[in-house]
Amino acid sequence: MTVVDGVTIYDLGGRLIRETFGRQLSDSDALLVFILFHCYRIELSGPVLTDRPGVCWVAADTQRGVSESLASAWAGTEDPRANPYFWYHRWNGEWGSYSHAEQLSTTEAERLDQLRMQLERHPFVSRFEPED
Repeated sequence: MTVVDGVTIYDLGGRLIRETFGRQLSDSDALLVFILFHCYRIELSGPVLTDRPGVCWVAADTQRGVSESLASAWAGTEDPRANPYFWYHRWNGEWGSYSHAEQLSTTEAERLDQLRMQLERHPFVSRFEPED
């Protein structure tokens, strides 16, 4: 196992997003990343959580938690995407929240898998698994 510096559970999502995608996420990819963090649980690669070293799985995050994680990629900028409410309102408004997440097009489902695989290459992550 590769030794990695740790992260708190509160910054895990943000750190994974920042280190995997940075500010390069398109709006369509951000929707799919939102789905991954809100509807999937994360199996960690080892004891990477400094505040919970015994935790192996992290449950899917709340809408507000995912919104904060996405916004962290633009922190310190004047970009509206730096505001968590930008993402929260996108999810609950134009993106269609769960109704969209449950009816992804073939193209979106394929892209979701590509983004999931990118996240699974991060040293903190073993895999993303859909929650029940």
